[in-house]
Formats: sequence, structure tokens, C-alpha cells
Amino acid sequence: MTQRTLHLFEGDEDPPCDDTRGGDPASTPVASSGRPRRRARSASPATTTAPSQQAAPPVKRRDRTTIVRAVPPPVANATPTLEPDSASSQEGNLPGPAELPILSVTELTALIDGVLRTDFSAVAVRGELSRISRAQSGHLYFRIKDDFAVIDAVIWRSTAARLPFDLTEGLEVEARGGLEVYAPRGSYQLVLTAIEPRGVGALDLAYRQRLARFQAEGLFDPARKRSRPAFPMRIVVVTSPVGAAVRDILQILGRRWPLAEVIVVPTVVQGAEAAPQIAQALLMADRLLRPDVMIVGRGGGSVEDLWAFNEEVVVRAIAACEHMVISAVGHEVDFTLADLVADQRAATPSEAAELCAPLAEKLREALVATRTRLDRALARRLHEASARLALARSGLERAGRALILQTRNRVERLADRLDRAMRADLLRRRATLRALAGRLDALSPLAILARGYSLTLLEDDSATCGPPQRPLVVRDATCLKPGDRLRTRLAQGMVLSRVEAVEAGDEPNKEHAVTSCNT
Repeated sequence: MTQRTLHLFEGDEDPPCDDTRGGDPASTPVASSGRPRRRARSASPATTTAPSQQAAPPVKRRDRTTIVRAVPPPVANATPTLEPDSASSQEGNLPGPAELPILSVTELTALIDGVLRTDFSAVAVRGELSRISRAQSGHLYFRIKDDFAVIDAVIWRSTAARLPFDLTEGLEVEARGGLEVYAPRGSYQLVLTAIEPRGVGALDLAYRQRLARFQAEGLFDPARKRSRPAFPMRIVVVTSPVGAAVRDILQILGRRWPLAEVIVVPTVVQGAEAAPQIAQALLMADRLLRPDVMIVGRGGGSVEDLWAFNEEVVVRAIAACEHMVISAVGHEVDFTLADLVADQRAATPSEAAELCAPLAEKLREALVATRTRLDRALARRLHEASARLALARSGLERAGRALILQTRNRVERLADRLDRAMRADLLRRRATLRALAGRLDALSPLAILARGYSLTLLEDDSATCGPPQRPLVVRDATCLKPGDRLRTRLAQGMVLSRVEAVEAGDEPNKEHAVTSCNT
């Protein structure tokens, strides 16, 4: 049988790359039926060859061309394989068209895929990342290139989720994986199982990327930091329940501040499952336990051992806590992102316990010293107040005596003025009274009586000149009748008499008589 050689060239031109192409670990590039399939070693069972006809290893050439040699099986109408170059082919004696088997595109692609999966199942490549895209399914598609060539690459979702760092344009990487054919495009691609940045560790790069991102978001802003309570009564410790760190914390808290209630929230602090468990424990303790302060951390270890405290889920959980968080991860030289976002960093778990809990003995001594100073201050203040009170009393007494003397003098002056005013008023009133009395005496009937006249009054109601309501002044004799009792007022004394007879005089004026009787 004529032997043929299939040359697979790594061309200098960039092959087309479609970031929207599909593919996942369950899919396969080609199958004998023409539909995609993940693991197809040959086009059909008829392509199985004898032991002496198995594919030879690829040969590397200076022009970066890989030659794959394979021998097709002696089966009629079967998909042929290729065998090593024969002497005739080296001499340029190529077979005619009738001697070449006719392959469909699917069969040829399956043959190429089988060769690639067999001879390039595990390769390592270095280069620069470009055209990075993440599909909605979670798969990562990108290119790895150098100055002369480029190759498509893919990282399936399950592997991409475990990457500690972000893929960025221009990042120099070293990648490991295997070659596969992407049948719908007729191109090959690297399916990567591991990728690391060149010149820097993957964890170091991830740390730097996350540090820059969180710093840009303001998670490390000092204004966000909460102050530590002076006397915390409830302390929550989020750490491993079996490590040395929790024993040190409990021992120190029990010795320094036995009044506090200490609650340990157990969690895994190392491994792939540590980060989500730490974040869940922090948020649960912050929301349900309402502590005064929380300590989160673990003992020392390698960078990989402490990496859970650099994970984004832990950093954001600490930032979301409403109560103060003290980060105590590793030793003095260990720095994690949890230390930067926490309200306070402690170099070790033991230092965290000392930071959040005051020393009870020193506090007791401080209280005694404070009480002594307070007693002295109170005694000094009392003495000063007593002195001021005595001085104020002395001043008040002097001021009171002066005020009393001043008031007494004023009262005396007012009394003297009042006495003089009353005397002057009394004299004026006496003078007025004398003048009125003189005028009254001049008009008084008593003064007329003193000149020899008398006043006669009718004693009873026997008069005929109207109803007697009071003693009537007798002005007309006709108003009297015998038997009437009379009272005669003289200048000195009274005379009682009875009418014996009435002598009529001149005819009186009747109007005057009536008036006299009714008066």
C-alpha cells in the first residue's frame, strides 16, 4: 500500500477566533455521523490498524511544522489512516488520484482530532493573553499569542471558577492542557486545565488584583472603621474550634475579662470550602448574636493555608458587618485582605483577645486610684466651698447690717416727714373746721335762742294740722288745742307744758299755717 504523509502546519496567519462559539466538557468536536462529540479517537471501528501500522510519533521540523505519520488499515471502503513516508514518496513518486481514499470533511476532522488528542493530550505553552471573553455559561475564551503565532484557548466553567486571579489583556501566562479540534470552525484550540501568570505567582497576582479593586471601591477607607468598645460584654470568635488560636483566645479572655460572654462560632479556616463558611459564620453572628465585637482569624500557616481570608466573599462579609470586627490571621508578618477591611488588625489571635478585652486587675487598680483621686478632689472642693461660704456669710452680714442701718435711717426720715406733713394737715383742717363752725354757729337756732327766743315743739299727735310723724315746731296757735303737750326749748334747758286754752290772734295766712303745721 502506498504510504502518505499528512502535514499539519502551525500557520503564521491568525486563524479566525469566535468568542461566541459554544463548547463544554460534554461536547465533542466531531463524530462519524457528522455531529459534534467530545471523545472520538477514530472515524469508525473499521479504522483500527494492525500493531505494525499504528501511528508514529510526530516529527518536529525547523520551520515549526509538525509531521504526523500514520498507516491506514487494509480494509476496503474504510477511512484510511496515514503511515510513515515511504521511499517512493521521498523520491517524489506520488500516487495518482485513483489511489487516494476519498474522505468526508467530518472524517478528516475526526482523524485530525484523534491525532491531536493522542499526541497533544498534554502540552504546556507560554504566551500573552488577548481577546478574553466570558460566556454566559461561565466558560472563558481567549487567545494565547507570541510575536509569530496565535492559538485559541478555552477554560471550562468548572476550572474557571477555581482561578484565584482574573485574566487580563496582555498578561503573560504559562498554560497547560490538551489540543482539540473545534469542528464547526475547522480550527483547533487548547483546552486548558491550569494557567499561571509568568514572573509572579498566581496567588500573588490575585492578591494584587483584589487589593486594587477593593481599594477602588473604598472598602479600606479609614472612615469606615468602627471604634473598639471600652468594655465589651459579648465577644464572638469566628475560627476553627479545634485550633490553637481558639484556645489562646479563650484563655486570655478568661484571664483578662471574665465578665464578658464569649461565643465561639465554629468554621473551617483552610481549604476550598473555608471562605464561604467563614463569610456565612460572620454574617450569621453579626445578625443574630448582636455582639459588641467579633474576632475572626486563625493561627499561622503558608500563603495557601491563609488564602481563605483573601477571598472576595470573606472580604465583603467583613465589610457588611454592622458590629466591629478584629482580624487576627496568622502571625506578625502575615497580611491578608481581611486585615485591611476589618476595623482593626491584630498580629496574632492572642493580641486580638488582648485588644478587645481590658485587663480586669488593672481596671480594678485604676478604679481604686480614681476613687482616691475623687475623694481628695471632693475634700478639696468641700474645703474651698466652706471657705467661700464663710466669706460669703461674713460679707452678707456686713451687707445686711449696712442695709438695715440704711433702711432704718430712711424710715426715720420718712417718719419725720410724715409727722410734719400730718401736723401741717391737721392744722389746716382745724382752721377750716373753726371757720365752718363759726359759719354754722351764725346760722344755728341755738344762737337765736341765746338772744332770748325759744322754740316750741308739739309733743304728741293731737294737733289738727296733719298727721304728726315727729315733734312739730309750733308756729301757729290755731294748730293747737287744749290738752296738747308742748316742749319749749330755751337757750338753757327745756320746759314741758300743756295747752290750757288757745287764743286766736290775727287771721293767719292759711297757706303759711298749713306749711307750718306740716313742717
